[in-house]
Amino acid sequence: MSDESPLERLTAATGAVLAVYDHLVRCARSNGQTHLAEEVQRDRSRLAGGLRIAVVGAFSSGKSTFVNALIGRKVLPTRVEPTTATVTEVHNGPAGTASVRLKTEDEIRREQEEACKRREALESQADPDAREEEELRALESVARLDPDFQYPGGLPATFHLDRDADRDAIERFLADGPDSWAPYAERVTLEMPMDERAVPARAIIVDTPGSNSLSRLHRNATWRALIEADCVIFLVTARAPFSAHDRELLSDVRRVRQENGLKQGLQNDRFLFVANAIDDVEEEERERVRDYLKARLIELGIEEPRVELASALVACLAQTWAAGEQLSKRERRLLMDSTDDEPVRGWETSGLAGVMDRLWRTVGREAAQHLLDDALVRAGQTCDFLTEEVNDQFKTVNESEKEARSAAEEAERLLARKRSHLKTIERDGQAVVGQTLAEFGDLSELRALLEEIVSSHARDRGLRTRVEAEVRYWLSRRLQDVEVQIQEAGRQIQDIVARCLDMDEGGDAVSLPRLPEFTFDVRFDLPDLGDPDGDGVAAPASIGAVVGGLIGGLLGGPVGAALGAGLGGLVMGSAKAKAVKERWESQIVRQRKLVRQNVDELQSPFNDYLRQIESRLVRWGVDRFEGRLADLHGRYELRVKLAREAAGDAEVVRQRLNQQLDELARCGGLREDAQQKVERLGQFP
Repeated sequence: MSDESPLERLTAATGAVLAVYDHLVRCARSNGQTHLAEEVQRDRSRLAGGLRIAVVGAFSSGKSTFVNALIGRKVLPTRVEPTTATVTEVHNGPAGTASVRLKTEDEIRREQEEACKRREALESQADPDAREEEELRALESVARLDPDFQYPGGLPATFHLDRDADRDAIERFLADGPDSWAPYAERVTLEMPMDERAVPARAIIVDTPGSNSLSRLHRNATWRALIEADCVIFLVTARAPFSAHDRELLSDVRRVRQENGLKQGLQNDRFLFVANAIDDVEEEERERVRDYLKARLIELGIEEPRVELASALVACLAQTWAAGEQLSKRERRLLMDSTDDEPVRGWETSGLAGVMDRLWRTVGREAAQHLLDDALVRAGQTCDFLTEEVNDQFKTVNESEKEARSAAEEAERLLARKRSHLKTIERDGQAVVGQTLAEFGDLSELRALLEEIVSSHARDRGLRTRVEAEVRYWLSRRLQDVEVQIQEAGRQIQDIVARCLDMDEGGDAVSLPRLPEFTFDVRFDLPDLGDPDGDGVAAPASIGAVVGGLIGGLLGGPVGAALGAGLGGLVMGSAKAKAVKERWESQIVRQRKLVRQNVDELQSPFNDYLRQIESRLVRWGVDRFEGRLADLHGRYELRVKLAREAAGDAEVVRQRLNQQLDELARCGGLREDAQQKVERLGQFP
């Protein structure tokens, strides 16, 4: 047993935990707990799916080549430019088949709407850089997608990769290009036999689009795969480890994982960093590459980062050579040079064997152990619940026939009474949420703030930009306040449900539904004010001339003329100042009116957003009530059934319940055995 590899121990531990779940499914069904049996079966299916290992990195870091090396043949397309355009899952299996999930018409239209908004934002910039220009071209290609796209002849359930036509079709779904179908694919799943030295029977390798691909659709697909992953292999190129793109990706990884409630974004027990294409670096420089990458990761706050060196290309070429497939002269020369003319040793000399061994001794093993430990905890809770249910059923059977029938009738009455509280949940839940959100629907504070800004900064050339920025900042603070209050409203609704059902929630954390996002194009029609000294001030000048002429005529002589001219000038200046002031005040009034109109336009969508939140929270409360009620209903129905059986043949029922207790005790033994195997996963150095 001491010669067991990490993969062998992982396979044994996973099999033992799955055996526990299989036994629990049988126990739940024999007890009549059909709903519980289905839940356990779903948990078992998720666990049997295997560990999800995402391969992440910039384009040209060798992700697809890395996955091809694990498969042992060239399946995924590889080129220098961004190639993989679709998240690709590779399941370890014998089939050599593929399946494609296409996006729906609605999903494509939503992507086109997002692309249109993003394109408008980029086009509004005065001088977009090269990266933004490239993104504009990608967004324009999204706009040209056909939402009614249909695979020619109808999408088959399975593509067979040993057929040229099927293989060509899958490549069009995977790779970017003028004839690519990738924008229409949500996900491509391959079932391929992978190298048993590197990948356990139950594992899923996920190849992702390049992190610095300029298409936002690429980036979003990578984030989704990262959120779903149990552990991550992060590739950088050995020639330029930790580039600006790598730093940007790591920063985004931290943000994305934290926003989705995962553990610390770059937690050490989820990431293995690999400097790929190490064959491009002189041998004496390779450890410096490792040290440099470690130092940069430590600067990001990753304690003791796990860093390995490898050449996925050499490993892939060695696997291709071993399979008897043809290599080009350049590929054969690279393989021979990298293995000292011993291509059979390519797997080891490439460093990929060390990478995967390190993965299963550290990151993969820790992720698997965490997954299996959680599964055993849930299995234990289910086993305890079933044992308690069987013991409760024993008590029911041991009661007299009259008492059993009376208990059954009382159970039915209690259930009916609890069911009648549904309207209470809807009414009180709506009242709680409405009261919580009432103060947030009033935008008068924003209106007053903007009017004050207009009054104080009317002459500023950047008034519109300033107002729009203030609106965004004000809305962001308001939405943060809404989120805080929603949590409190959720707790109150949870308490209402518990009171209506006379149940103790046990201090459960409030797990609210995902709230809608508030989207509003903040654009205020506020033209800059013109020069008040321009048009409209000629009339005061003529009035001043008339007054000056009259004074000069009355007094006569040079003194009269001078005095007339002076008084005329004063009149003209006073009138002009008054005209300018009136014009400014008129334009400020216009600006304030425009601000009020724009805030009024914001009021309706903001109120709609709050109503959406209210509707979802109330629906969440109702769903929570109905879910708890369904659990009670199942228990009461069983007791009613048992009461009727007790009236006929209580001894038969007791024998059956004793058998169920024996099976549950056996389940406890299986759990102990599985727990020991899981604990042994952590005993590798």
